[in-house]
Amino acid sequence: MSAKPVEAEQFYKQLGSILAERRRAKGLTQTQLADRIGVPRTRLANVETGRQSVHVHQLVEIANALGAHSIEALLPANFWVPQNATQSSKVETTGSRLSVRQQKQVADIFDSLGED
Repeated sequence: MSAKPVEAEQFYKQLGSILAERRRAKGLTQTQLADRIGVPRTRLANVETGRQSVHVHQLVEIANALGAHSIEALLPANFWVPQNATQSSKVETTGSRLSVRQQKQVADIFDSLGED
């Protein structure tokens, strides 16, 4: 398994810190939040410390469980966009386990990444 670029590593540490802070603010334990989103507590602990990345659909589930208005509300303020991102790229969200509303949230986020 290859190492994550430094930027990605820092991003996941910041994201994990935000998730842990929001979870604590809601008065939830790691076990309670992990149960709500259907992952083992150890996976959530690794996400919160930045040792493990999180899938977009899981981030949507976490946002819902924490009462966030969008997954963007959970992203670090200095969210970075890879240099090779293009505006013409579209994310396929059909056929997924996400609800239509969640699919639209994901698509909107990816669409906004290409904006100046």
